[in-house]
Amino acid sequence: MLRSSSSRIAVTSSWRCDVVQIIIELKGIEELLRKTAAPASWLGPALRTMLTKSALAVESNAKKLVPVDTGTLRRTITHPVAGGLMPLVATVGTNAPYAVVVHEGRRAGAPAPPSGKLLSWMSRHGMDPKSAFVVARAIGRKGIKGRPFLKNGFEASRSAIDGYSAAFQRDVEIMWGKK
Repeated sequence: MLRSSSSRIAVTSSWRCDVVQIIIELKGIEELLRKTAAPASWLGPALRTMLTKSALAVESNAKKLVPVDTGTLRRTITHPVAGGLMPLVATVGTNAPYAVVVHEGRRAGAPAPPSGKLLSWMSRHGMDPKSAFVVARAIGRKGIKGRPFLKNGFEASRSAIDGYSAAFQRDVEIMWGKK
């Protein structure tokens, strides 16, 4: 679990199926509501703005760090914010089927990828398609080092996320004061 230094924001990272994502989840909103007289109708849009800015910061940094061949992986990185009156979760991630392998890598000794899946990549890089089996076998034997673009994108965005959270909390306390 990754955590920002702010006590109000906890960020967890999860990988499920073929989805790589960072989830930005706000904790402590109930405490803030108790401390202030801020109505939920005002907090909701402010929370959405803060979560959107945080998610955009992670997305932007992840897109700078993602390895690019055709640009598909970079294009599929998105940042949906949960719906509802008071959104508490934003997700930055991709649904590209190969994202997990790029992000996490592939361990040495794992089954080799299907040779057919390598053909278009090999042709873009000027490699003979007849050697697809040899390339696949090498990947299976040696593995591939991961390039954790989302995790590192979050790390690069920590200070921005903490700043957005602090500004949100200040605005709430200034605007609605303490009970």
